[in-house]
Amino acid sequence: MQQLRKNGVDELVQSIKDRSRSENELIRASRHPFTLLVEDLEGY
Repeated sequence: MQQLRKNGVDELVQSIKDRSRSENELIRASRHPFTLLVEDLEGY
């Protein structure tokens, strides 16, 4: 399983705003099952 790891919500938002970057990441990941995790610095 592949993971698209983001360092936080800000990085996730930036990659989503940059449409071509976001699309390229999803295209690369589409060949394999993947999980997108967003971690909270403060924990749960």
